Amino acid sequence: MWGSHRGYVNVVKLLLARDNVNLDEKNHSGYTALSLAEYNNYPDVIELLKKAGAS
Repeated sequence: MWGSHRGYVNVVKLLLARDNVNLDEKNHSGYTALSLAEYNNYPDVIELLKKAGAS
């Protein structure tokens, strides 16, 4: 979540490589990693998350 909020592509890649990633987990405000990346306009992170199956 934090990597997508800040646009850290390499952090997102590392986290996506893990086995137990919940792509649709929400933070305390109800936002997903994808929604945070979209809100902050990080197209590379958005693409990674969508390719991984985030919605």
